Amino acid sequence: MSELKLSIIMPAYNAEKTIKEAIKSVLSSRSDNFELIVINDGSADSTENIVKSFSDKRLVYIAKENSGVSSSRNFGLKKACGEYITFIDSDDCYVNGAVDRILEYIEKYSFDMLGFGFYKEYIKKSRVCKTDANTVSSTLVFNTDKAAESFQYIFESSHILFQTSWNKVLRRDILIENDIKFNESMVCYENLTMIFDYLMHANKIVFVSDILYKYNCFTDNGINVIKKRNKLELTADVSLCYRNFIKLSDKFDYPSDYREFMDAQFLEDYIFCSRKYFEKSDKYTSKQLFDAFQRFLCDEDFLTLRSRYLSGMVFYKVLYMLIDHGLKHTAYKIYEKKLIK
Repeated sequence: MSELKLSIIMPAYNAEKTIKEAIKSVLSSRSDNFELIVINDGSADSTENIVKSFSDKRLVYIAKENSGVSSSRNFGLKKACGEYITFIDSDDCYVNGAVDRILEYIEKYSFDMLGFGFYKEYIKKSRVCKTDANTVSSTLVFNTDKAAESFQYIFESSHILFQTSWNKVLRRDILIENDIKFNESMVCYENLTMIFDYLMHANKIVFVSDILYKYNCFTDNGINVIKKRNKLELTADVSLCYRNFIKLSDKFDYPSDYREFMDAQFLEDYIFCSRKYFEKSDKYTSKQLFDAFQRFLCDEDFLTLRSRYLSGMVFYKVLYMLIDHGLKHTAYKIYEKKLIK
C-alpha cells in the first residue's frame, strides 16, 4: 500500500460529550488518502465506546494511560503513516469539506507548513452565542528565511493564528528527522514553541484564507474543556517559547523591527501570565505563588525585555528598587494591586 497523504491526530480525554461530532467531521470526507488516529488518554467515561462505535478503516484507535495532551500528540506522531500531519482536538470539529480541502492544498502547493483559518465559537448551554473568524485576507506563500514581514502580518491579523497546532499541516519527515515534538513538561505555549522549532527546518510556508476548523470555547460548566494548568510555571513556559523564537530569528537574521514587534508580544504574554500568581487558589499556598512571582521577576528573558521596554517606567523602577533592598513581599503586594485593580 502506498503512503497515505495525511495523518490526523486526535487526543481524547473524557470527551464523551463532544468526540462523536469531532470524529464525524473528519470521516465525512470521501477520500481514502488519510487516517484519523484517536489517542484515548486514559479516559474514565464512555469515550472508548463512542470511538469503537465507528466502523471505518480510516480510523485508528489507541488507548494509553493518562499523561496529557502533548504526550498524546507525540504518541500519535510515532504511530502516524501519513506524509503530512495535522491535529484536531476532541472537543472541536472541522467545517464541511475541510479534510478534502487540506488534501487539495497538499497537491497544489507541496508545502512544508500549511496554515488555515478557523472559527472560534463561544458555546453556552449547547448553543453558539458568539462566533469569531480568525484568518488572513488572502493566500500567502513565502519561504522561512524571508518570512518576517509575513509572520508579522499573520500575528497582526489574528494573534492566535500562529499559536495553535490544529490549524497547521506539517511534513512528517521534517518532524521525524529533526526530532521535533511537543514539550510534555510545558503547561502553555507548547504549540507555539513546537511551531518555532519546526520553522527552523522548514522552507516553503503557505497560509490560506479558507476557514476549515471550529474551535469550541465552552463558557458554562457543562463540559470540562478548561485544562487544569500548573500556573506556577506559566511564565517559565513563556521563556521557553521566547528562546525558540530567538533561535529562529537569529538563524534567518530577521530585521530588528520584526524582532521588536515580537518582543512586545512576548512581554505582553509575560505580564498576562504573571496575573495568575494573584488569583485565589485552593491548589497552591500563598508561599508557592509568591515564590513563583519571584522566579518570574528574576527570569533572564523577562529581565532582558524589561530592560529594553520597561526601563523608563517609574512603576518598574520602584518595584526593583524594593526588591534590591530586600522588600520582596512589599513588591509582591504592589505588583498584585497594579495587576488586579
